[in-house]
Amino acid sequence: MTCGSSSGTTGGCARRCWSAWTRTTPPTCSIRFYPQGVSLVYHNFSWLNSAIWLLLQPLCGWVAACNVTFLLSFLLTGYSTYLLVSYLTHSQTAAFVAGLIFAFSPYHLSHFNHPNLISVQWLPLCILFLVRTVRERGWHNVLLCALSLVLTGLSRWQLLVFAGILMGLYVGYSLLFEREHWRRWTVVALAAIVLTAFLGVLPHCSR
Repeated sequence: MTCGSSSGTTGGCARRCWSAWTRTTPPTCSIRFYPQGVSLVYHNFSWLNSAIWLLLQPLCGWVAACNVTFLLSFLLTGYSTYLLVSYLTHSQTAAFVAGLIFAFSPYHLSHFNHPNLISVQWLPLCILFLVRTVRERGWHNVLLCALSLVLTGLSRWQLLVFAGILMGLYVGYSLLFEREHWRRWTVVALAAIVLTAFLGVLPHCSR
């Protein structure tokens, strides 16, 4: 495998494989800018994808592990969207179509050389468990929503912005049209989601 152009698609994919490989080393790299080396503290890591690569690497090698992680994002995105829409509409047909559309949306396909940016499979789960927290209560929904947020952040920090916008829109909608579901417990549960998610990503914020 060659790195290709730094601005081309080949370079992007190869760079992600390299990023995964560097997670087995300290946060410095002596290979780049040799012999001085360079710090990787502010490098663009995708922690969750790197973990998946590391698990798959002994089985199929680095390049195949990268490809499997890439393909998994499409499968998981479609399935998580299916779960969300199925819950909201109670229609398996609508859920299947929605999963297909989101999994192969222009955004998803346009970032095929950026495995961290296409890891949007956790966003539908954030919304799903947020809705279930408001409508059904239950601390298990709180924990699953927080876990989905943590996984979103560990895939790519900026995806948390998307998650925050989507979740904020639903909270606004719910306050206007679902007031019957809102109690003091609901506010406590939402605060718990934010706090738990923050504590979950905090250890990685300085890396």
